[in-house]
Amino acid sequence: MRKKKHLTSQLKPLKWALVAGGLLAIFVFVGVFVVYLQVQSYLKSDAFRDHLISAAEDSLHAEIELNQLRWDGSTVYADGWRARGKAQAKFSSMNMDGLRALFNGTKNSAWQVPEIRINQLSVDFSDKRLPAATTSMPSDNSSTTPVSGVPGWLKKWIPEKAEIGIVVIDASNLTFHDKQGKQQLAFTSVETKSRPMTAPGTWEIDARNGQLSVRDLPVMSIREIETRWNHDEIFINRAELSFYDDAELSGTGDIKLGKSPELNLDLELANLDTKKILSAKWRNQISGSLHGDILVSGSPKSGGSLNIKGKLRLKDGVIEGLPMLNLIADYTKMQRFKRLALHKASADFVIKGNRIEVSNLILQSDGLTRLEGSFVIQDRQILNGQFLLGVTPGTLRWIPGAEQKVFTNSKNGFLWTPLEITGTLDAPQENLSARLTGAAVETLVKDIPIKAGDAAKKILNNPSDTINTGTDLLKSLIPLLK
Repeated sequence: MRKKKHLTSQLKPLKWALVAGGLLAIFVFVGVFVVYLQVQSYLKSDAFRDHLISAAEDSLHAEIELNQLRWDGSTVYADGWRARGKAQAKFSSMNMDGLRALFNGTKNSAWQVPEIRINQLSVDFSDKRLPAATTSMPSDNSSTTPVSGVPGWLKKWIPEKAEIGIVVIDASNLTFHDKQGKQQLAFTSVETKSRPMTAPGTWEIDARNGQLSVRDLPVMSIREIETRWNHDEIFINRAELSFYDDAELSGTGDIKLGKSPELNLDLELANLDTKKILSAKWRNQISGSLHGDILVSGSPKSGGSLNIKGKLRLKDGVIEGLPMLNLIADYTKMQRFKRLALHKASADFVIKGNRIEVSNLILQSDGLTRLEGSFVIQDRQILNGQFLLGVTPGTLRWIPGAEQKVFTNSKNGFLWTPLEITGTLDAPQENLSARLTGAAVETLVKDIPIKAGDAAKKILNNPSDTINTGTDLLKSLIPLLK
């Protein structure tokens, strides 16, 4: 009996400990549940919405309007977001439609937002911004604006920042304007998927579909673009675009954003049909596909300051229907000149505004002719068109005096003569026909008796027209050349 009483006395402390532990567990559960309810109530309150707006305004340096939030379980919805950038902002306006974000509690003193989806995002980069005092920007993708509008005891349970997982945008529209308000660069209806990287403030962004528009260039369809965004700079790891049906453009580079945006792109061009870019006059005279390397640099905001340069190669090139080539074909008795197949065709170029500089031009038809030189095009005018034209020995033997008086420099298997081309793209002028005419007349008058002299003198009664084209004189000499 004494043992039983002793055992009962020993169990009493354990009993009370279990009771106390149970009550404590209940209190903790109730406390956590109360905190959970309070946090959930806060998330659905205007105070939380105001906190989001305040955090975004501090981070983006903008005035923001956010539509009413709607909750469905752990997912929050908003119909729209409107932002107007202040003086320090990277943008002038930012509009989002159809926002939905998945909340997954808290971890590491931060809201866990594993996924954000946006139907449409439109961002404009221009000088149309609101005035504001300069403030510092956070260095990561988290909001750290102090929580307000909640009881003091609850604040320690509410994180002041958020960790975001992926951001999916069905249609992204980015536009860059110059100081005059003219659009220089635009991404339209691009599908994007973004995810934060280890480095603070760095995001990995993949883009698909949509279009890219660059001033003075054709609109391009986006196949795939892989980028890395670090604060105010976008690094392009890989880009693949297409335009004009089968033409392809790929490359790498970087884009600086903000008030002074800048492009630095290293691109590769392939399969561009010349008929897609030539005027109606030249479309049937030059054919082939362009390939090459292109560098694009400069500011998309400043009109005319975007530099485009590189080296182009023409594959399967053919030149036909040019009056000068037809003329040479007639008098050389070599019909290959009428449809000149180009086995080598390349040139370096620089484009800035409406000025195009072409250098290191090489056009070669094996066993027949080669053209080297440079020229400038501005406002469709051909400026400083200086070339060397080479032909294989014997090619011009049927034109009297051509090889003795015009093509006099022998080098690398060709006979060479300088050639100057001026005029406009639609009506180019060259000085070779007149020189060939002069050489033919001089040779014939000197070497062939009276018949040739009379024919030449008859034509030379009007020398100004002869010097301008040379065509009529050569036609009149046909009987003497046969």
